[in-house]
Amino acid sequence: MTVRLTVQGHVSAELVEWLAPLEADGEAAGDTVLRGTLPDQSAFHGLCNRIRDLGLPLLELTASRKDVEP
Repeated sequence: MTVRLTVQGHVSAELVEWLAPLEADGEAAGDTVLRGTLPDQSAFHGLCNRIRDLGLPLLELTASRKDVEP
């Protein structure tokens, strides 16, 4: 599953390490874009819980799963 999250404000390098395997990019507006690949739905929910626990205001979330062949 590929995810892209935008959170309000700057996320420190220490917090980005805690959000591994995501990588962070800053935006001109001062927000932070986190993107990466997660192995499954459970990891996605765990990530959402970490974002909540850190108190990071979530501005945008995009998730897409890898195509599965029949």
